[in-house]
Amino acid sequence: MKGHPPPSSKRFLIRRQLGAGGFGVVYQAYDRERKTEVALKTLWRSDPDTIYRFKQEFRSLAGVIHPNLVRIYELGREEERWFFTMELIEGIDFVSYVRGTSENDNAIAILETGDRMTARSVHEESAPKGEGDTCLPLDEAGYARLYPAFRQLVAGVQALHEAGVLHRDIKPSNVLVDRHGRVVLLDFGLIAELSLLPGEISSQDRLLGTVGYMSPEQAAAAPLAPASDWYSVGVILFEVLTGRLPFPGKGIEVLLEKQRSDPPDLLDWIPEIPKDLAGICHALLRRDPEGRPGGPALAARLALLAPIPSASPPSPSASPPLSDPIVGREEEIALLMEAFREMQGNRTVVVRIEGESGIGKSTLARAFLAEAGRVAPDTLILTGKCFERESIPFKAMDPVIDLLTRHLSRLGASEIQALVPEGMAQLVQLFPVLRRVEGIRERSSGMETTDPQALRRTAFTALRTFLRRLARRRPLILFIDDLQWGDEDSFLLLADLLRPPDPPPFFLLLAHRNVGTEEAITTILPPETRRHLTLREVVLPPLGAMACCDLLARSFEFERSITEAITKEGGGNPFLIEMLARYAREHADRLSAASDSLSFRKVLSERLADLAEEARNVLEIIAVFGRPIPLSLLCELLPPETDFDTIDRLGRLKWVRTTQGEGADTLDIYHDRIGETLLSLLSEEKKREIHRLLARTLETVAPEQAEALSHHFEGAGEREKAARYAREAANRAFAALAFDRAAFHLRRAITLDPEHHDTWQVQARLAEALFHAGKGVESAWIYLEAAARCPERTAAFHFRRLAAEQFLQSGHLAEGRARMEEIVEAAGMKLSRHPRRTILLVLLRAHYLSLRGLHFKERSEDEVPPDDLLRMDVCRSVALGMTMWDAINAVNFAGRMLLLALRRGEPTRLAIAMTLVANILVSRGSRRIRRIRRLLAAAEPLAQKIGRPDLIGRVHLSRGLAAYYMGKWAAARAQLEAAEQIFRTRCSGVFAERTMAQLFTMGTLFHLGEIRELSQRLLPLIQEVQERSDRSTLVFLRCWRALIDLFTSDDEASAREEIAAALALWPPVEDYGFHIQHYWGVRSETMIDLYAG
Repeated sequence: MKGHPPPSSKRFLIRRQLGAGGFGVVYQAYDRERKTEVALKTLWRSDPDTIYRFKQEFRSLAGVIHPNLVRIYELGREEERWFFTMELIEGIDFVSYVRGTSENDNAIAILETGDRMTARSVHEESAPKGEGDTCLPLDEAGYARLYPAFRQLVAGVQALHEAGVLHRDIKPSNVLVDRHGRVVLLDFGLIAELSLLPGEISSQDRLLGTVGYMSPEQAAAAPLAPASDWYSVGVILFEVLTGRLPFPGKGIEVLLEKQRSDPPDLLDWIPEIPKDLAGICHALLRRDPEGRPGGPALAARLALLAPIPSASPPSPSASPPLSDPIVGREEEIALLMEAFREMQGNRTVVVRIEGESGIGKSTLARAFLAEAGRVAPDTLILTGKCFERESIPFKAMDPVIDLLTRHLSRLGASEIQALVPEGMAQLVQLFPVLRRVEGIRERSSGMETTDPQALRRTAFTALRTFLRRLARRRPLILFIDDLQWGDEDSFLLLADLLRPPDPPPFFLLLAHRNVGTEEAITTILPPETRRHLTLREVVLPPLGAMACCDLLARSFEFERSITEAITKEGGGNPFLIEMLARYAREHADRLSAASDSLSFRKVLSERLADLAEEARNVLEIIAVFGRPIPLSLLCELLPPETDFDTIDRLGRLKWVRTTQGEGADTLDIYHDRIGETLLSLLSEEKKREIHRLLARTLETVAPEQAEALSHHFEGAGEREKAARYAREAANRAFAALAFDRAAFHLRRAITLDPEHHDTWQVQARLAEALFHAGKGVESAWIYLEAAARCPERTAAFHFRRLAAEQFLQSGHLAEGRARMEEIVEAAGMKLSRHPRRTILLVLLRAHYLSLRGLHFKERSEDEVPPDDLLRMDVCRSVALGMTMWDAINAVNFAGRMLLLALRRGEPTRLAIAMTLVANILVSRGSRRIRRIRRLLAAAEPLAQKIGRPDLIGRVHLSRGLAAYYMGKWAAARAQLEAAEQIFRTRCSGVFAERTMAQLFTMGTLFHLGEIRELSQRLLPLIQEVQERSDRSTLVFLRCWRALIDLFTSDDEASAREEIAAALALWPPVEDYGFHIQHYWGVRSETMIDLYAG
């Protein structure tokens, strides 16, 4: 065998070359990531046709499990070289095994990767090994090997056909037998989908194969069917029984002879061959495909020839699915068809099918696609599926482009010319398979770019234009299944296809699980996109009881009690119902009349018992881990002798599912019910043992996984260590600005170790996390708890101040006012209860500031007396907390803060004070504009020098408010949106400032007449404010909603009810006086009166 230089690889350790062909090489390799030996099939040719066939070989069998088919693991690309991994088979070819002619029973299979017969080479092919005039009868030992081996070969080929594909190159070297007698069909490089139309496989493609084993119709380049593979099986049987092929000669001679003649009668050559076996061989080798038996018929005839030995490998565990699985989804089909009709009106339609594992998402999608194709036969349907183990760019769109290429290959040159846009060369760089299309191949060179970002932009635009042109010629549906296994590249490409303006008028159908796809959906469908297309969401609920019974009745015959038990235990999930039904059928003799023995727990327990110990070990670890576990971590936890095939088989049998994350696969229990039941079957001691194993291993291999470490140390009973890692997890969440998650971990830390000497610090950190998460009231109460336990007076005072501030900003006036009075008095100041006296004081201070000016001597925080820093912070708390309901005290303390900050020169507090005062002055009218400009002119360079985003945002906010009160709506909107963007994306703990920016932005939209934009922004903002219990802001927003509803629905009564409900959130006038919230209610009522006339 000619050697090829082994590829360099970080992941695979190449052991040796196993086989080579015209475009690729197969190696025995050690997979470092999965810690197992694999067969690594690589491509060294990268032309589009070769890549297309290579990917099809993987995809056709990626989800098929059968003991007589080689197991396909993972498709990927490493350093521009395509590869996929598969089961490493140690064995010999079928004929050698049965006839006992191999010199080495343990030889590793030599796999072929592409050197097959083509139309150009049939004239040159020499007679295959074994041809000649001499027949070599099979001995008795050979017959003993033949019967079980041939049954397995038939089962493997039938499983392949049930998966919807043809092999097209079945021959002895592609059928191997291992040392245990397991027969394995492999090398699927020439497979074709049974669903293809006759015109979709070229005559040259039909002729691919090995001449001695190909069927007459394949030799004639005629349309193929499963019978074509059965002919090849017949040739193998003929060769096994006689030691020669049925048609001797060279390539072209054999091809012609197969068209003219039937093969010779076996019994004429070797009368000792059993007649029934000879009859099967003769039937398989009929020239007419219609006369050849199929898999079920063959299996039945073989069962009559000899008993099935008990030592033979187990029959396939997979069974055909329940018949008519679309039962109970008529409503969903109707909704999908309605959306399809909307698309036919030149609309872009996106439909998401969402549901738990096994609920029937893919089945529903296939039923809809069939119905859409029936209603509109000219519809072009392009489907893609994100496979668990593909690691290629654009994995969600790659199969779609493959199917698009197949469609384009059938179009004429003029049609292609009309479709192809500018930028096709860049698109072909992303999807080289498009070069298979003649009209595209000529336009795919000479436009290379070295800028990857520019290439992507151009390619995305080209595909968008291409699909737009295509969709305007005929209805177009794109279906992507298992979106949760997609990649960021695909999500960005889909987002670009859908973005406004003028997206292609097509139907995009996305199916995905109901967890783990939030980021993908946000990327694909951002808010600005959603507003410009038709969006439907189909959340699949469990099947109803009647639908479950109907579904079972169509495939099984059970007593009523059994049907009811299956329906109850299955919970409306077709996957679980099918599992229970198959168990009931297989164990009918053991089921009691009351069907007590059909509990899901019992069924699962028995299925578990049937698994090997190492498989159960894998499931127990994943179940206890409690979430998707990285495959690399799982490999560290398992004994070294564990075979990766164990994990692979669990996945194919739907015990576990694999997903791909940032460069690493993870495994999870396939269905929640399975995971819950697995855990319930484990003893508490066993759970603690697994938790301890997980915790110790994580400490070694992934010490940064603080959250997981805390969880598993708690499960192992080591609470102090669990608390320590919970605190560390909270710190990591803080660093990632994940404040809700930080709060969760801090609560756990307190619960796990309540007597820790620094519990008050943990409480303070928890209050801070809640504050940054926008949960002001919760934060306030926790700050008070921390203050009560805190031994340090200054820190305790700081906590009480923050608590008072949070109460006030959240609109909890009674608690806030009382707490703030305590804080202000403790700082040596007082809240005023005499408005006139306070107004006079404010005026005097303003006059003094105008004389004094804004000059200051800058000092660091360390150079300022601590009491003055404390007073400035208290002044800020009062100014922010009371702005919306006690403006006089807010103005007074803002002025006090500014004066003290100018005296002390601490720049951060000075910048804050300047913007606070500016914000207050803007509402006093244009007469204050000079003072406002001076304040902002001084604040802006301070903010820029300090570099804190919140200070820069405050300057934008102040400028926006100034423009707003001067009626410069467009300028105000620009500044306010800039401030809001900074506060939202670059700051934390600035909810008061961000809320102010959002509220006044609403006002600018109203005055600019952007009512639709105002309406679209309003609902998400109301939800956000409700979540953080900000009653003050909620009053304003609900008043806005009342007016918007009035203008859009003309419902005066509902608008007045909404305003009343908004004002009910705020204390009445008689309790605390007339606040701006009350003014806003009166203003809104007045606008309704004006609208009503």
